[in-house]
Amino acid sequence: MLYQAESTPEETLFCERFTEFLSDLQSQLPTRRYVNTLLSDLHIIPAMKLSPMFNEEDNGLLRELHALLAHYTYFTIDDQTGMQLSNGEAYDKHCAGLAKLQRVSLKDFKDKLAVLALSNYGSIDKREELQSLLEPLTDEEILRLLSSLSFRTTYPETLQMPLNRKFYLEVILSAFEKKETYQDTAKSTAVMPTEKLLFDGSFQRADSYDGSHPYHCQS
Repeated sequence: MLYQAESTPEETLFCERFTEFLSDLQSQLPTRRYVNTLLSDLHIIPAMKLSPMFNEEDNGLLRELHALLAHYTYFTIDDQTGMQLSNGEAYDKHCAGLAKLQRVSLKDFKDKLAVLALSNYGSIDKREELQSLLEPLTDEEILRLLSSLSFRTTYPETLQMPLNRKFYLEVILSAFEKKETYQDTAKSTAVMPTEKLLFDGSFQRADSYDGSHPYHCQS
């Protein structure tokens, strides 16, 4: 449904409601410990981000709900214990993922990914830098890299997802780019309303809210 060339208002509403439902599951510890692993395996976040419906100009609410889902999905918390990770623990977990990427790169793609394998973590956890380092790989090598990292590379044909280089690269970039923690977000949030917040579309949407659609107001 997300990847249809044209979508109806009813289909858009369904996707908005379903994204809201996934966010609810991710925001509660009893369900998150089961759902988060599944959503991560299916690459829901990058799949939504690249879909035609997500990128339609009028679907701002869907993009906001996607951002909310990503916030809960990447929240620095232990899914099993429910304890929030400290900044140090979250960074260690992030570095462990980068270390695995470097080991696979050095072992299987030494000729093309030597720079990636030997670089420091701070230089490869930025989206633009990592994307440029992966450019030498062919489409087949991108698939091999994903398989070596134990990432899903196949989906049922009924989903009609375009499994191409763009999608696979987005999966890798989404997995290894450094994400802003909740603490960092809180620190950068303005205490007083800014001009950008005052004219934000989500606040204007509140004036006409009638309960028929999901509602998300950025704060």
